[in-house]
Amino acid sequence: MAKNLGDCVPILEMLTRATRVATEQQLDAFAALYAAFQGPCAGAVTRLLTSGHLTCHDMTIRLPRIDAPLFCWHIDNAAPDCATLAADLTRRLTDTPWRQTRLFWATRKAISLVGGVSGLNRQPLQVQHDLCTTEVYLRFLERGLEQTEDFWVGEDILRREFPHLFKRKRPDAAILQKPDRPIRIIEIGGVYSADDLRHIHRSYARERIPYELW
Repeated sequence: MAKNLGDCVPILEMLTRATRVATEQQLDAFAALYAAFQGPCAGAVTRLLTSGHLTCHDMTIRLPRIDAPLFCWHIDNAAPDCATLAADLTRRLTDTPWRQTRLFWATRKAISLVGGVSGLNRQPLQVQHDLCTTEVYLRFLERGLEQTEDFWVGEDILRREFPHLFKRKRPDAAILQKPDRPIRIIEIGGVYSADDLRHIHRSYARERIPYELW
C-alpha cells in the first residue's frame, strides 16, 4: 500500500469500480459515510492528487438534482408511461443551469493500486451522465447499501468481470447479491425518446430483474 494513502482507498475504489468521476461535493458526501475521513475529505484528495492517483479538471456541465428514481419496475408490473418519462427527463436536464465544476478521476496509477477501470477520456456529455451515476450511487449508500451483503457494480466492471449477466443491454450499474446474482438494475436517464425508453423496458423486463430509472 502506498505510504499515507490507506484511508484514501475508498475514494479510489469508488472511482474505479462503482463510478467514473465525481465532483468535490460528491466526494465530500461520499467521505461523510466513512469514519476514516473525520469530516471533509479535502486532505485525502490533496494527497491523491499529489501522489498521481487522482487527476482533476474544471468543466462546464449540467448536473441535475437526483433524489429518487423516476420509475421503478418489478416483475409482472405494467410498463411505464414512456412518453411522460421522456418529457420528465428532458425537462430535468434543460431546467438545470450550466455550472463551472471541478471534477475528479482516478488515474492509471490508481488502477495499479486498487484495480478497477479509470473513467478518464470520456466525452463531455458522457461525463454528465457519469456524474448522475455517481449521484445515484450516493443515494444507495445513504440507504445503507454498505451495511448489507449486496454490492453495487458499475458498467465498466459489469463489462469486464460479469459479461455473462446481461446479454441484451448492459445497464449503467447493477446491485448484485454475492457471488454474482443481479437483484436490481440501475439505469440513468438522459435525453431519451419514448421509443428509447420502451426499448430499455423491453430489454430489462425480459431479464426478469427489477430495475430503477433515475
